[in-house]
Amino acid sequence: MDVEKVKKWIELTEQYQRSDHWKKIFNYYPPGQFFHGNRETPKVDIYQTDTHIMIFIEIPGTQFNDFSISLKSETELLVKGIIRPPAPDSTIIKKERFTGNFERIIQLPEPAEGHLIRMNYDLGILEIIYPRNTSNSTFSHYNWQ
Repeated sequence: MDVEKVKKWIELTEQYQRSDHWKKIFNYYPPGQFFHGNRETPKVDIYQTDTHIMIFIEIPGTQFNDFSISLKSETELLVKGIIRPPAPDSTIIKKERFTGNFERIIQLPEPAEGHLIRMNYDLGILEIIYPRNTSNSTFSHYNWQ
């Protein structure tokens, strides 16, 4: 056994224990994501133009009545539902796509008014659009099913 190599190894491990190396890693990648990948479902993209906020939510394999949307506050949109397996009575050989119940709260970049929100669902993508700069009104809870 090479004592010098062991000493260097101990110095290196102590250096990492004293530093914030692991804290940085787990702040950037939460433990669940670090070990299992990003499992936040459904996937969401948010865009803005000069006049509108556009949200695209990926929910493949669903019908419009498989999910619901609620405006919980001016800046929180709740999407929940179920993504059904495409072949429920068969044996799975390989599975990468998410199926099952989901619930996700989406933080909106700007306040929204429920009566101004427009939705379109096509080919597994739910598109939600609302006008920007509507913060001068009072909030009303909205549910769409």
